[in-house]
Amino acid sequence: MRKSLLRTLLVIFIGSFTLASISNDPDVNQSYSTIRADYYFLPADGKSAATVTVYVVDNHRRPISGIPVRFLSSRGSNADSIVPTRAITDKNGQCSARVSSSLPGLTEIYALCQGKRIDTLLYDDFSQYPPGSNGSPHWHIASGSWKIENNQLIANKVSPTERNDFAFAGPSDMGNYDVSAKFVVMHPDTYNAQIGLRFYNPDLYNGYVFRISNWRNVNGYSNISSYINVLGDPNGTPPKSKTKYPKDFNQVFNWSDRQTLHTLSLKNRGGKISAYVDGMEVARATPKRFHQGRVGLYSYLCQVGFDEVRVSGCRIEFYQPASRLEVKAEYSTIRRGDISPPLEIVAVNDRGEVDRFFSGKVSLKSSSPEGEFFADPRGREKLASLFLKKGRATIYYRDQREGITHLEFSSERLEDAKSRLFIVPPTKIQLSGCFLRYREGNHLFIHLATGGSARITVDNSKVKSPQSFIVTVRNLDPDYFTVSNYNEAYGLKRGTQEMEFSISVEKGSSVTTEIRPWHNPGDEFWFAVCGDNRPVSGTEDPMPPVFYKIMEQINTVNPPFMFDVGDIVSGGGDMLSTPVTEKMYENLWDAIKGFKTTFLAVVGNHDVCRGGHPSHFGEDLYRRWFGELYYSFNYGNTHFTIIDVYEDFDDWDKFASTRESASSSGYLRFKHPQHTWLVNDLSAHQDSQNRIVLFHQPLFWRGGLCWLWKKNRDETFELFKRYNVNLLINGHVHAYNYTKYDGIGQLITGGAGAELISTDGGFYHWCLVHVKGKKITHYVIKPDVFDVKVSYPMRNEGTESYARAEIVNSSPVELPYLRLKFKLSPSVYNLRVIKDQKPLKGNFYFKNLGEYTVCYVETSLAQRERSVVEVIPARRLTPVPY
Repeated sequence: MRKSLLRTLLVIFIGSFTLASISNDPDVNQSYSTIRADYYFLPADGKSAATVTVYVVDNHRRPISGIPVRFLSSRGSNADSIVPTRAITDKNGQCSARVSSSLPGLTEIYALCQGKRIDTLLYDDFSQYPPGSNGSPHWHIASGSWKIENNQLIANKVSPTERNDFAFAGPSDMGNYDVSAKFVVMHPDTYNAQIGLRFYNPDLYNGYVFRISNWRNVNGYSNISSYINVLGDPNGTPPKSKTKYPKDFNQVFNWSDRQTLHTLSLKNRGGKISAYVDGMEVARATPKRFHQGRVGLYSYLCQVGFDEVRVSGCRIEFYQPASRLEVKAEYSTIRRGDISPPLEIVAVNDRGEVDRFFSGKVSLKSSSPEGEFFADPRGREKLASLFLKKGRATIYYRDQREGITHLEFSSERLEDAKSRLFIVPPTKIQLSGCFLRYREGNHLFIHLATGGSARITVDNSKVKSPQSFIVTVRNLDPDYFTVSNYNEAYGLKRGTQEMEFSISVEKGSSVTTEIRPWHNPGDEFWFAVCGDNRPVSGTEDPMPPVFYKIMEQINTVNPPFMFDVGDIVSGGGDMLSTPVTEKMYENLWDAIKGFKTTFLAVVGNHDVCRGGHPSHFGEDLYRRWFGELYYSFNYGNTHFTIIDVYEDFDDWDKFASTRESASSSGYLRFKHPQHTWLVNDLSAHQDSQNRIVLFHQPLFWRGGLCWLWKKNRDETFELFKRYNVNLLINGHVHAYNYTKYDGIGQLITGGAGAELISTDGGFYHWCLVHVKGKKITHYVIKPDVFDVKVSYPMRNEGTESYARAEIVNSSPVELPYLRLKFKLSPSVYNLRVIKDQKPLKGNFYFKNLGEYTVCYVETSLAQRERSVVEVIPARRLTPVPY
């Protein structure tokens, strides 16, 4: 029986072999054959389908007809449906199948033919194109001067002003991908030569690029490094964990050998990118936004010959489709007859993600007969319904009547399609020195936006009923501020970083409530400043650890307020770069949420979006989190002016497309609202002893041009001279520097967490600025040197008649300023301060707030000093015993 079975199998095997050997089917060329899909993103609804087409060719690239092909999914038939699973190629060597799924996620579709797997999307060896031609139909010459020469795609050496050469291939909606390129460096002795592969997203105009850099210094020393980085600025910024080649890789990768073809490879799997050279993994990164785009070749200041490029894969991502609508409202109140701030309608799925592939009609409804919807902020184009494109749309609303308006948005295409919104239009609220962070019914959450006073005006003059609002004011030390014209029956509640009170307004009247520091510092005070705390450009990473440390140190020193002079988040600088996102601001807020005094922001180039790209936010998000883009206030003898040097100007889009540095270069737009405001602001405060102006990008940096235009920079500096500005405070340059220009000091402090420059001053730091009369000085604090601890061993809660603080300065340097805060019993009306059992020589001030008496003590610490500071009633003649 066993011998009979073996004999039968042998016959079958021999027969099969004989049939295969005498078949007339030409051999399938696995490399030249391709598989493609007409859609690469589909909702996982079990209905939407993509057509996948296989193109089978032989070794001469001729189509093979009448050959069976089997279609398969990497996730299996339980996850993805393929109809049909088997097909026969037509006369063009093609056959197709339809792919759908009810399971969200990424799937890879491939074909088997003659036992060979077909998954190559693109293959070019360039030999089929004549020299000097414009190249393969797959290629798009994006910039630079690419050409085909001697059967090779050549990227010519570009001038320093051109920066880069790019050529792209493949469909624009590729998902995950593998790409590799074989190349030879034509001129290996080029200074700072770079080659690489780039992933390009046409919607975002940013990308991950794997680059190999070969640079030589003036002594001829050569170094080779590789990394994957975000292309947000012209130079590119490597991540913190830049991966260098092994020491012996200079021998493996020989730039001088023009005969050897080396291989670059880049793989993207679920948002994780790995890069390889000759099969060796050399770098990796996890991008955030690269769901679609094209792959391309990249070179910088060198000639590179590419022998072949392969991009493999036919991958389809099934996403969870939208199921409901959400409304994001940017408004405080709608005055009668006014156009509202924008209302953003978005289609989201069960995970709260915006379905950017959703396009559908949304019905608009208002409970008010006089309510109107508009497509533009000026109320020109009325809307009865709304069409969501990429899951989003923005509308505006106007109402002529008083009372509560109920808005409803619904869509037949969504399962849970209704969203409701209530608007209370009649009462007019005006804010100065603060802004409305958000509102919940009649509860207003206010953010203090200056180091001085703020005002809230509730105008009920046209309303026939009384109104009452609860107000929570944040971003301040509540014990340092007093409030006027609040409802005393409700009371004033002070928390750790906020205060809460009620404002009541009778019908037909108006009430202005003022919030201001109760202490007048006169002509001497301190404040802190830092800048450029953002994480790696274009990412939603948490704030760098050094920024957390700096915030903790400034909290210990406890000045009345501090400035962050820009690049507070890590978005891009123009309409084509990385959008600024809510997550970036949430990460920032996580680092500053425990800040005990007032945190003031300045607009940086990574915080806004030039070109007004509607989906990139920037200015709108900044206003939501930190208020106006430019503002001013008085404190003591000094007037502070904060300006925005990244406003758009006419024809910005056209201009920016020709200037790579435009998105991140400073510029003051003359003869426009901010310029008019700035002139009036400085002119009106010439009686202040000092005028300090803060903006992100410095006018001068080491003799070079740091602004977009020299003429504009010089005109701006002349304006500051004309109005007697004493000091300019800037960031942008990731270093510390102080220089005087024609009598005006320029302090650059850009070391709060972003990558540092390598020149002098390139260290992490923050600054303490001291104003005394017309003399303004500053101290540079390095976070790795600062080591000051403050503790209150007794209860410091407003119940005791005396209090004590123990201070230890373990730093090897002096701390010139420290402000202690004591809370004592409300029965204490007069105080004395003793430091180390001697009357304090520093400044102190106190106020009875009703519930307790608060006392601030300003002192200094020598290096390695340990001290005890006591606050006692004035009637006591001796310190409290230890």
